[in-house]
Parts: sequence; structure tokens; C-alpha cells
Amino acid sequence: MNLEYPRWHRLHQQQDKTASISAADKSGLPPGALIHVGEKHESPGKISVVQYNDQTITECEIESITDLQQLQSNEAITWVNIDGLSNTRIIGDIGTQLNIHPLILEDILSTHQRPKLEEYDDYIYLVVKGIGADYHDRLELRYEQISILLLANCVITFKEKADDIFRPVRFRLQNRKDRLRQYGSDYLTYVLLDTVVDEYFVIEDHLDDIIDPLEDNLLANPDQKALRTIQHFVVN
Repeated sequence: MNLEYPRWHRLHQQQDKTASISAADKSGLPPGALIHVGEKHESPGKISVVQYNDQTITECEIESITDLQQLQSNEAITWVNIDGLSNTRIIGDIGTQLNIHPLILEDILSTHQRPKLEEYDDYIYLVVKGIGADYHDRLELRYEQISILLLANCVITFKEKADDIFRPVRFRLQNRKDRLRQYGSDYLTYVLLDTVVDEYFVIEDHLDDIIDPLEDNLLANPDQKALRTIQHFVVN
């Protein structure tokens, strides 16, 4: 579903295609309109596919969701990962081919969702928040919405941008003896969620490394540097 904005609508007149779009910008459009709401990233919409069972594994990239029809197999688990949400046609094609409710597709593109789980007859839809950090002059936290569709023999993940958060999962899949290769799409979904949660513990460790000495400094020798550090965390 690709919507042609009416000439009176604000999105039809929007000049800066990289600007962030808010939920308010969608006012007046019909329910299920596929508009990417949130920060615009440069990821063009790469589609990668991993298919595996306990004997074999194959990886490839496809240009469009229509190519997925040739790859579907009842003898393997298919994991489709989409990096980038700017190409709404990809999301619409997934909805058409897999019969996904239009409001689910709208939620995938609206990146201000709360974490949730919704169960339907043929699939389960999950939303989680991934977290990462940049370690330059100071710790900068960044968040990302990750949507997951769990089907009988297929899992589809939608990420706002290209990153390495699922690299540990791909690494495990290369090991033929790993439990991940022995189980179904539900176990793959569990491992993906577990990988996202693991990143929270990594961030927690880094925060501990900052906060523990800061607490000691505040008690023993408070100074302007400690105050600036506190202000940074409050602002960010």
C-alpha cells in the first residue's frame, strides 16, 4: 500500500525528505496509511535472508519481497531482516504477500511504539526497543525500534537502520551443532529478543563504570567536573 498524499496534505508539500515525521503529520490520512513516523536514517532498505535447518544454511540479499516467494521452504526456517524503513513499498509488499493486517504495517513504520506483543491467527507481532551507545568523548545512548513478525516457519525483523545488533545470532547460526539450528521459528524469535536484552546489560556495565567513581567523588571531593557530568546525564 503506497499512499499518494493529497495536495492539501502537509506531507505532499514537505521539502526535506530526511526530516523526522511525527504522528501529527499523519492527521487526515486514512488508518493504515504507510508513512514512516520517526527519525529518518540513511539506511536504504536492505533485505537479507537466512534459511537454515539442522543440515544446511544459506544466506543472500534480495531486491524485493516478491523474490521471497522463490525462497520459501517448508523444510527450512526463513529469517528475513530488513534494515531501514524509508522504503515503505517493502513493508506494503510484505503485508500483501503474508496477509499482515494494515494496522500492524502502520505500527512497524511508527517508531514511537511501546514494547508490546499482539497475537493473531497466523502470526505474532512484537515490538522491542534496542539500545546502543557511542563511546567518543562521552557516552551517548541511542535507541531503535525493532519489530518482529513470527510465523510458522518464518521470522521477519524490521530495524530502523543497519547495525550489528544481530551479529551474535548470525554467528550462532553458522554452528551446525548450536541449539538454534535444531529448533523452529519460535526459538529464533526468543534468541533475537535475548540478544536485544543482552545489549541492555552491556550499557548497564558502562553506566556503572561512570556512576560508581562519580558517587565516590561526590562524597569525597565534589567539584565542577562532577556537576557537569551529572548535568550531561540529566540532559541526555
